[in-house]
Amino acid sequence: MPIVVTSLCFSYQRGTPFEKKVLHDINLTIEDGEFLSIIGPTQSGKTTLAQHFNALHIPQKGTVLIDGSDPSDKNTDITSLRYKIGYVFQNPDYQLFAPTVGEDIAFGLKNQRLARIEIQHRVREAMAMVGLDYNTFYNRDIFALSGGQRRRTAIAGVLACRPKVLVLDDITAGLDPRGRDEILSVVRSLHSEQNVTIVFISSSMDFAAKLSDRIVVMVQGRIIMDNTVRKVLGRSGELRSIGLELPEATAIVHLLRAKGYPLPSDILSLDEALEAIDTALQKAGATKLWN
Repeated sequence: MPIVVTSLCFSYQRGTPFEKKVLHDINLTIEDGEFLSIIGPTQSGKTTLAQHFNALHIPQKGTVLIDGSDPSDKNTDITSLRYKIGYVFQNPDYQLFAPTVGEDIAFGLKNQRLARIEIQHRVREAMAMVGLDYNTFYNRDIFALSGGQRRRTAIAGVLACRPKVLVLDDITAGLDPRGRDEILSVVRSLHSEQNVTIVFISSSMDFAAKLSDRIVVMVQGRIIMDNTVRKVLGRSGELRSIGLELPEATAIVHLLRAKGYPLPSDILSLDEALEAIDTALQKAGATKLWN
């Protein structure tokens, strides 16, 4: 289910003295089955762009085609479109409506007027996909959940509608390391095992590098990079200049490169860094430092 964005522009409070231009001539294609990260500093336009993908915003200028459908066309069924493009907000409280986990996950399904047995099946299925045990959590009070569990519930409510694309808007924000790792594990499995197209919105290059096939970098409402993870990381100076931190392993390698060590500039993981350092030492005739 491809998403094709062409010459997209968008302003808040358009036509008023307080107009603020947020998106400037955005061109972007998201392919079926892709894992794309959109990153950038605060107020770079990431969320505004992503909210065009399921018609939370309608293009003011330019076009957004979702599997060939144009949300600007009055004949387009926007409600049906939104079931195909699931959106998970940074704050799960924006989309948790019911008192218990099971009721909340079923909320969208009931709005679709599905049969009761189908709703129950999909709730079980979605809970399993995000690692929430049905017997343990189905009747659990929403307000008794941890931050990570609340986000899992929000994701499950979207997944129950069986979207073809899942947009995740900075979903790791505010989580402790354990909750963050649990959520990222869920996201990985959704992409690799369920073949869900993922659009991951974040200000963290570290998470984007670990998860993505491709990274789009935005600054002040414009796309300044759109390439594979390794090629984007190779432009470390530009990333730093706009306030984006490199992944830890990549940053260590760049420090060593600055001291004259002949290491690649596109290292993604600690294992890659250790291997590259080991190779450089052996070429220099030094003793291997680790097994």
